[in-house]
Amino acid sequence: MDNRLQVDAVYSDFSKAFDKVNLPLLVKKLNYYGVAGNVLSLFQSYLVGRWWIEEQRNDVTDQVGLENEAANENQVVKITSNTKAYTLKTTPGKRRFRNEKCWKSTVAKENRNLGKEYVSRKSKKVIKAREINENCKEKKCKLYCFEKISEEQRHHIFNKFWSFGDHNRYYDFLAKHVKISQKKVCTYCRK
Repeated sequence: MDNRLQVDAVYSDFSKAFDKVNLPLLVKKLNYYGVAGNVLSLFQSYLVGRWWIEEQRNDVTDQVGLENEAANENQVVKITSNTKAYTLKTTPGKRRFRNEKCWKSTVAKENRNLGKEYVSRKSKKVIKAREINENCKEKKCKLYCFEKISEEQRHHIFNKFWSFGDHNRYYDFLAKHVKISQKKVCTYCRK
């Protein structure tokens, strides 16, 4: 087996184990699995270097305090072999947090609730924004709504209703502004 392949295989198996296992036990495991020669010395130097960095970091935090810990976290361990040189960071890096407000489905849901144009998640179609219907004056409405409510009031109510963005607020708005009227004729038959 090529030395590079051996190094990569053993590194993937044992690099995470260092945090849980002490150094002598890890070296014994490497000997047990038959890692010998340059590869074993390479890993021993890596582990000793990592152990030394951890010790230095602990000493600095004990002496100086937690302020200087950030300066020592960016140390890099360099491992050199006959074939390839490896550089390993000792810091885990910055963790990426989930941002649900930027998800496509969440953005589409918010736009739909606000009555704006959005892209459907399943069909990928662009759904148009909500528009106010034309006045019922030409349709000869029985209730004469066009005389009771002006065009400006209609636009104001439409914009206010769709600005809520929440179904519960929609229902509250409707319950507040709708009057319940009695039936004129009550029929008891199915037809």
